[in-house]
Amino acid sequence: MTELQQPTELRSAKIARRIRLEDAARKRLADGIDINGITLAAGEADQQAFTRLLTLLREAYDLQPDSAATTTFMNTPQVITDIRGVPHTLPGVRALRLLLVAYGAAIREHWTTHATRKAAIRAASTREDLDAASGAD
Repeated sequence: MTELQQPTELRSAKIARRIRLEDAARKRLADGIDINGITLAAGEADQQAFTRLLTLLREAYDLQPDSAATTTFMNTPQVITDIRGVPHTLPGVRALRLLLVAYGAAIREHWTTHATRKAAIRAASTREDLDAASGAD
């Protein structure tokens, strides 16, 4: 049975659940992603900026002329600003890279969970399935 062939009440409930799911996903990203007590902005532009920063750090690492320069570079304190504009100083490049990779993993987890719930709502063929997929009203 296609979604259009489902009873009107179930279709309406699925639409309402999808809207609620989308609103919750937007709010989660608007609230930022907390990594080790630092809440980073998570809008699309922020995600792109953090990806570029991670790439830049890797390129800068590769361009160090010798091991002494690499050590100096890796030990240089790094500053990142949280969602409220508060700067946080990290002890070196590795700490910043770890933070950014954890941030990326949290974003991936957010979108995986979101996509899984969205698919479960779409696949629900009864009100009970819908409640199990997204929680009862």
